[in-house]
Amino acid sequence: MDVTGPRVRDTLVLALALAAACVDAISFMGLDEVLTANMTGNTVLLGLALARLDLAAAGRSGVALAAFACGAGAVALLPRRTPEQRLWPAPVTAALAMELVLLAALGSVWVGVGVGAYPWLRYVLTALAAFAMGAQSAAVTRLRVHGVATTYVTGTVTSLATDVVTWRRASGRRLRLGVLVVYVGGAVIGGAAYLGWGTTATLIPAGLLAAVTLTAAALHVHMFRKSRRR
Repeated sequence: MDVTGPRVRDTLVLALALAAACVDAISFMGLDEVLTANMTGNTVLLGLALARLDLAAAGRSGVALAAFACGAGAVALLPRRTPEQRLWPAPVTAALAMELVLLAALGSVWVGVGVGAYPWLRYVLTALAAFAMGAQSAAVTRLRVHGVATTYVTGTVTSLATDVVTWRRASGRRLRLGVLVVYVGGAVIGGAAYLGWGTTATLIPAGLLAAVTLTAAALHVHMFRKSRRR
């Protein structure tokens, strides 16, 4: 198998979707029902909070929305990919390394300090999670995989439904279906882990990000050595 081919890239994308779904589930259950990856749902929660005049809930959703945008914007500042990095650009790996640091900080603060004695920490943790998810979302767009995102599945479902109804043999259909299934599974895993382990569940998405980042770094080393042998 070509370690720099689409199959490896797609596997890493699925792992990112699994991590994002875990983060969303854990955030929703542990940070007073705020979504930190799915901004469509979070925007609806913001609107509902405003309709109920629940300023605390509106504040949490607003913080998540702003932090997500900042994370995406930070990744946009990274250099663009080079022709030799078509499948997995180095800036994507850099963005994921940043996300890993943020998720590690999220888990460390949440597990080590908690939010019981310091209610304002909920906003900090929400911002950390949402910034990380915004960075991931922007990073994955640089892979240019049609109809695939890792922090939401609305576009994925739309692409799948269109392919099925029009009988179109579109490339990447298997990956889009995989992202949908993995996202549901990630929410189940994240929710069950939080119910069973509490805040320690944050180790799951952090571990997934570590695995993806290390694998991507190994790919870059492999490609560099391969180019040196030419």
